Amino acid sequence: MREPSQNEQQTDSKQLAPGEESAFNTSEIIEKLQGTWKEVQYPYRRITFVKKQVKFVEEGTQVKPDFEPFEIAQNCTYDNSNIKNVTSEQPILNLPHSERCEQLSVSQDSLMLSGYSLHTQQTYVIKYLKID
Repeated sequence: MREPSQNEQQTDSKQLAPGEESAFNTSEIIEKLQGTWKEVQYPYRRITFVKKQVKFVEEGTQVKPDFEPFEIAQNCTYDNSNIKNVTSEQPILNLPHSERCEQLSVSQDSLMLSGYSLHTQQTYVIKYLKID
């Protein structure tokens, strides 16, 4: 499979023009994320958000998960080809520690992370439900 070129990757992700504001309220999104979320299809995978830190927990991993910083942005700030066709209304979860990004959709009781899998060449969506 051919990897996208740097120019193709940059075109897929919308960059804010100077003076342009994002179409979503970052503080409101961060507030909605607070708490622990359980994956619907695999309930032993959880995400916990505390302030501007996130921890991904999955059963059976040898490395103990730690909290890491996250950012909500309008584009992926890393050389990352799993983000496709982002609109200005679509917030992106940027994870500086692992230099990865996920498209993000959050309501009061559900969270969806999505992107494009280079392995399967398909779009994926992982749904979580809030548990506290």
